[in-house]
Amino acid sequence: MVQPPRPQAPTLEPFVYEIRSLSPSYSFGLEQDQHAPDLYREHQSIRFVGRCRYPDRFRGRDAQVHLLGKRGLIEKDRPRTSDWSPRCIAALVASKTTFEILGGLPADACWHVGTAIAAGSIRYMLTKGTAFHGGESLLHSISFEGSEFDPAGPF
Repeated sequence: MVQPPRPQAPTLEPFVYEIRSLSPSYSFGLEQDQHAPDLYREHQSIRFVGRCRYPDRFRGRDAQVHLLGKRGLIEKDRPRTSDWSPRCIAALVASKTTFEILGGLPADACWHVGTAIAAGSIRYMLTKGTAFHGGESLLHSISFEGSEFDPAGPF
């Protein structure tokens, strides 16, 4: 009996951005929603403009990047289960008028990355996600690189 072919996993497509401007934000306060599990509300994020260097079809376009710092995003006791797994850590959306990335980073990493960008020691962001289709890519990884990174590849 011949087995039907397995569906192929989506091809991962890299994108490379040169980081331009940085705008961090932070807020902390009492949680006003009495149904929320925490007593406090904390919000931290970094925003920056990333000039796309790769792939060529997006080269030169400026992406508006917004990364939210989230406590509990990585927990050492979080088991991998077979009934659920995250689809992505961020999403890239692009059209003729829009080029945006929205995603999350662990809270501590968010501030370390923002500090390194401000200091000039991080200059590039590399993302890998599902092949760009229908104006969207679901990103599986984000990495940040210094000046020795070669934005021409290979990735």
